[in-house]
Amino acid sequence: MPLAPELATTALSDDPERASGAFAEDALLAYWDGVGEETAPRALAHGRDQIRAALADGAFGGGRPEILVRLEGGANCLLEGRLTWETGDRLETFAASLQRERTGTVARCLLYRAPLVEPSRTWGENDRGSGDARAVLDAYFEHLGRGRFEEAANCFSEDCLYWHPPYAPGGRPR
Repeated sequence: MPLAPELATTALSDDPERASGAFAEDALLAYWDGVGEETAPRALAHGRDQIRAALADGAFGGGRPEILVRLEGGANCLLEGRLTWETGDRLETFAASLQRERTGTVARCLLYRAPLVEPSRTWGENDRGSGDARAVLDAYFEHLGRGRFEEAANCFSEDCLYWHPPYAPGGRPR
């Protein structure tokens, strides 16, 4: 059963009480708490009470989420959008991966925030095709693992933004 559109919208509401109600009692929210670099380890909120507190305390960095893109596959949903102030000024871009459980509530949510990125010009096109995202991801990682970087790059659309987190020497995030 797919994630209902209103469930994803509710889970990412700017009203922490309303949003936390979309999560299962034992759900998990992983998010950047705004401390250090965005590449820092995720803060974890377990269960509705902790999720409500995390959402009230800034999981969205004080911004109001506006969903611009929604991709679904079974019980999973990927959302992308932007965060805005109450004044309407745009703050950041966000991406969220949500997983629905059998009861119809959100079981897991992984939330990323990044500097503001303008929406892709292909968002909202009527003819999205019937591509298989898993096949593209498998091909990308196969090419990458074999050092075929041009083929790996060809797995992305022309207007894709690939943002690799900054890493310091030794493979640790800065």
